Amino acid sequence: TVFSSAQELLDRDEILLDILILDVNMPNIDGFMLLEKVRDRGHDIPVVLNTGLGDLDTRARAERAGVAAVFDKPIDSPVLFSALIGLLPKEQALV
Repeated sequence: TVFSSAQELLDRDEILLDILILDVNMPNIDGFMLLEKVRDRGHDIPVVLNTGLGDLDTRARAERAGVAAVFDKPIDSPVLFSALIGLLPKEQALV
């Protein structure tokens, strides 16, 4: 599922996702705040974070937030795909 905004995701009564891919910088809310709101609703799904910053502070904050993987922009599609497959439950990861 693709959402056009963070608010569109938050407006859902139920969030049924296997993996959440977030950007650090988004309009109206940053990726860390959105992750916090999703976690506050009881969702413990793997999160992949995109960042144009790529600094150590962002990576440390991501680690503290429980982010599964952090990728600097531009993202290498095969590397991202491989990471996503690794984060899916084995029964879903069959390609």
